Amino acid sequence: MAAFDPSQPSYVVDPYPALAELRAEDPVWFSADLDAWIVTGYAECAAALHDASTLRSDFLAVEGARWDEARRRSEVFLGGVPALSAMAEPNHHRMRDTISGVFSPRAVERLRPRIEATVNGLLDAIEPGEPFDVMGGLAYPLPRRVIAEQLGLVEADREPFLRDASRIARAMFGDGSSGEAEQALEAHASLAAYLSRAASTPGAYDVAGALGRMFEAREAGALSDVEMLALMVDVALAGNDPTACLIGNGTLALLRHPEERAVLLGDPSLISGAVEEFLRYDSPLHALMRIAARDTVLGRHEVHAGDVVYLLLGAANRDPVQFPDPDRLDVRRRSLRHLGFGSGSHRCLGAPLARLVAEITFGAMLARFPAMRLAPLGLEREHGFELRAPSRLLVLTG
Repeated sequence: MAAFDPSQPSYVVDPYPALAELRAEDPVWFSADLDAWIVTGYAECAAALHDASTLRSDFLAVEGARWDEARRRSEVFLGGVPALSAMAEPNHHRMRDTISGVFSPRAVERLRPRIEATVNGLLDAIEPGEPFDVMGGLAYPLPRRVIAEQLGLVEADREPFLRDASRIARAMFGDGSSGEAEQALEAHASLAAYLSRAASTPGAYDVAGALGRMFEAREAGALSDVEMLALMVDVALAGNDPTACLIGNGTLALLRHPEERAVLLGDPSLISGAVEEFLRYDSPLHALMRIAARDTVLGRHEVHAGDVVYLLLGAANRDPVQFPDPDRLDVRRRSLRHLGFGSGSHRCLGAPLARLVAEITFGAMLARFPAMRLAPLGLEREHGFELRAPSRLLVLTG
């Protein structure tokens, strides 16, 4: 059986040869080291994503001591309310519907002028002739600013709000230190105070944004105070890192494939399709964890209730059965059936916004810096499994 160790430097640099070998031997394989099933085939991943009642994303509801600490943290910091991506029905449908209209393609399109202004402002800060870190200077700050707009936060509340949300997330998934916990409890109190103030202060938020929809739902009894606070944190953070990873991975792909960059320079109308290809070629959402709610069959294997299953979307998106010549970047490829945003009922709610942000970003970068190139020693990666992107990406723009 092929080796699978996502902590190996060779995997961090380029996981796709190892994943292709694994998929060729068996698209569903049990890793004793991870104590989890590894799914690398497109058909198997797609089927699992569409069976949310069997392969659940809500690990907080799964019995077993291995989840006790996660449950405790969720209860302390978010009232036990899971993220939308990890929420079971019927609550998932109810809470998602609260804000889904704000993230429709038509709704996010109204943000285009502000996203363009934000992208151009970040690119204006580039010093001519100096290396520019795409990740630190563009990919990470951009989604934070955009989601603040989409939430409907006024300027003065944006940084404090996002800071508090980040502190809660660090406590949820960090090392469990007392310092993280104290900051998260303070952040929780701060966000609760914000909710109280905003509810009684005219003009405290844009009623057309996600916060406006949440307040409406709360007033109608469709959303509790605890659920609203948890949903605010989720919306504030959930799409930021995947969008940043999409920008980083797509930029790196263009740097490494100048012939494909030349195609986009010759025909900028292809950029929206190229974004789909970037999502397929080097998926930001590299792996998704699921828990078997009951005994089931996955591929040729019996999976038992409580088993952990990792859906390797990055591998599925390079499955040659689904995508001919999958290891080739092709900005003209029709990649609309990729799993870069997941699929099924838990398909990424913010996908239209991420697509628009990426389309605008790549268009602006190509127009300004058609000859950009990777700086010497400019690429660094961190060990990561569920998300994949550079940690630093230095480019020379001149």
